[in-house]
Amino acid sequence: MSTTNTERLWNRSFILCLCNNLFLFTYYYALLTVLPIYIMKDLGGTVKEAGLALTLFLVSSIAVRPFSGLIVEKLGKKIAFRGSELLFVIFAFSYLFADSMWALLLIRFINGIWFSVLTTVTVPIANDFIPDQRKGEGMGYFVMSTNLAVVFGPLIALTVLQFTDFKMLFALLTAVIGLGFLFCLIIPVQQQDKVAFTPETQEKNRLGWHDIIETRAIPIGFVALLTAFAYSSIMSFITAYSESKDLLAYTSLFFIVFAVSMIVVRPWVGKIYDRKGAS
Repeated sequence: MSTTNTERLWNRSFILCLCNNLFLFTYYYALLTVLPIYIMKDLGGTVKEAGLALTLFLVSSIAVRPFSGLIVEKLGKKIAFRGSELLFVIFAFSYLFADSMWALLLIRFINGIWFSVLTTVTVPIANDFIPDQRKGEGMGYFVMSTNLAVVFGPLIALTVLQFTDFKMLFALLTAVIGLGFLFCLIIPVQQQDKVAFTPETQEKNRLGWHDIIETRAIPIGFVALLTAFAYSSIMSFITAYSESKDLLAYTSLFFIVFAVSMIVVRPWVGKIYDRKGAS
């Protein structure tokens, strides 16, 4: 059931969703940018170990992803949203105490689980506050908040790192995701009604193949896979590469250009979607 009765796109709840998503991904991209340097400089790790830390986060996130939608359905959007973000914040705080590679790898793995559930539930919640006739435009702006985080995250991380150490940076990033959690608490998410237990609902609630994989999404999912595959390695290691070439001061320009190019097309692509359809 939709939680909005307004035809305005820029309603209070939608803006709160944008802010929550912006702070979440600002934290994500900031950490993604500096973690390889932290591992190699402070923990004495190698490039392979830095890659493992980044990969473990994605492994747990991807492993849980097929079940994330089911978790949201069973718990309800409100509990899944606030619960997963609270746990994500707690494990974000634990980076301050990760003084070994094993501790860091464990934190990365567990935090990837909550990231998977959280990023699954944020989209339908934001969609609830977008008018039906402006879905494409609204989701375009919602994704734009992620694009802005591509700039803000690395820019904040690399700028702060020039004046302080990694521990202070992790503390600042914890404060960033903590502010995002405050937006999460303000968003008026309605909890779904509990389904009465009957033999019919018991049969319906059994886990099936279609609960894990939506076969109709496989073709477009494959296109998204190829797109992500093309830039994921660059996004993960551009900072470490820049460090090795003494170009770290210019790395933020890469993220700025990358984000600006996406931000420029978002508004009119969404309007075309609303007028002409997805194809």
